[in-house]
Amino acid sequence: MTDVRERGTRSSAAPSCVGTPPIPEKSRLDSLTGLRFFAAFAVFVTHFVGAGAGGYGRTPMLYPQSTYGTHGVAFFFVLSGFVLTWMWRPGQSAGRFYWRRVARIVPLHLATSIVALWVYYEPISGQTFELRPFLLSIFLVQTWFPHISPMFPGNGVSWTLSCEAFFYLCFPLILAVLARRRRRHLVMVVAALVVLALAWRVYSNLTMTPAMSSWSLRTPIFRIWEFIVGIVLALLVRRGTVLRGNSLMVAAALGAWVLVYFNVRPHLPAAGADTVVYLDQVVAPLLFAWLLGVAAMRDLRGKTSWLAGKPMVLLGAWSFAFYLVHYFPLRLATMAFGPREPSNANLLDLFGMAAVAVAISAICYYLIEHPAERWLRRLRLRSTGARGKEGRSQVDVAAEEAVARLP
Repeated sequence: MTDVRERGTRSSAAPSCVGTPPIPEKSRLDSLTGLRFFAAFAVFVTHFVGAGAGGYGRTPMLYPQSTYGTHGVAFFFVLSGFVLTWMWRPGQSAGRFYWRRVARIVPLHLATSIVALWVYYEPISGQTFELRPFLLSIFLVQTWFPHISPMFPGNGVSWTLSCEAFFYLCFPLILAVLARRRRRHLVMVVAALVVLALAWRVYSNLTMTPAMSSWSLRTPIFRIWEFIVGIVLALLVRRGTVLRGNSLMVAAALGAWVLVYFNVRPHLPAAGADTVVYLDQVVAPLLFAWLLGVAAMRDLRGKTSWLAGKPMVLLGAWSFAFYLVHYFPLRLATMAFGPREPSNANLLDLFGMAAVAVAISAICYYLIEHPAERWLRRLRLRSTGARGKEGRSQVDVAAEEAVARLP
C-alpha cells in the first residue's frame, strides 16, 4: 500500500542513513505497481468465497485454494518495506516522511470508515454500533487490543493499516540500523526473522486459545518481520544483488506450495500437517519477496512487462482504494440477497462485483485519495516555508502517465 517517491532536500532532522546506497538511474518500478492490484484482488476473492465461513458465493472450482488470497496482506507488508526503502533519500526529514504517510492513507481511511458506519452497522446489517472499538479503528490502533468486539471494527480491512502505521513509525530507525549493515549481515537478519516468526507461530498455536493465537498473528509486533524483509530486499537490490529467476518461476513455486497446503497437507500425519501450517507463515512472504525482487530487476534492466503496461499501472494506482472499498459491495449484496449456494456460476458474480469495486475505487482515487494527498502535501510545504516542486508518489506519476497515453 506504499508508493512514496521522495525528491526533498536534506534536513538535519533526518535520521542518519549514510549506508543507504544511491537509487539506480531507473528508479520507476512500474511492474510493482501492477502487482499491487493482484494482491488486493486476491484478498477480494477470499472475502467473496468465504474463508471457512461467510462469503457471498462459494465457487467449488476455486475453493479452498482461493482462500489463500488472505496472504495478499503479507504481500502488501513486504511491498511497503521495499518501496519505502527504494525511494528513500539519505538526509530525508523524518517529519516530512511521516506527514507524507499521513497524507497517503488517512483521507481515504476516514472516508471509508464513515461509509462503514452505514454498511456494517444497524439498520443495514444489524450489528450494534460500539463507539470505543470504532474510535480505535479511526486512530488505527485496533490491532493492539485482543478482546475488542467486533474483532474488526470500523472498516474491517483497516486492521492492516493499523499495522502499517506502526511500520511507518519504526521505519526511519529500522533503516538507519540496517542501511549500515553488510550484505551477509542483512541475509542473517532475514534468517533470524524467519526463525523467530516460525517459533512464534508454533508457540501461539500450542499455548494460546485459537482466538488469541489469531490475534497475535495480526499484531504489528509480529507482522513487522514481513515489512523488514521488504526493507532488506530493497537494500540488497540497490547494492546490485541479482535475484535469479523470473515471475513465472515464482508463480509456479507459489502454485506448488498452495497445492501442498490444500491438497497434500490433509493426507499427511498430524505432525506433518502441522509443520506445513507453521511453514506457511514464512513461505508466502519469502515467495513474495522473491517475486518483488525479480520484477524489480526486470524493470531496472529496461525489459518490457505487461505488469508495467497502462491497464495494470492504473489498476495498481487504484489498488489502495480497491482494498478499502472491496468489501462494501460484497456486504451489501449479502444483506440484500443472502449468500449464494455453492456453484461455479458464482464466478459471474465474482467478476461483476470486482468490476463494481474497481469502478468505485477509481472514483475514490480521483475524487478523494489523490486530491487530498496533494492538498495535504502542499499544506505542509506552505506551513514550513519550503520551496521547490513537491514530489509525487511513484504510483501517482505512473498513473498520470498511463492516463495520458490512453487512446
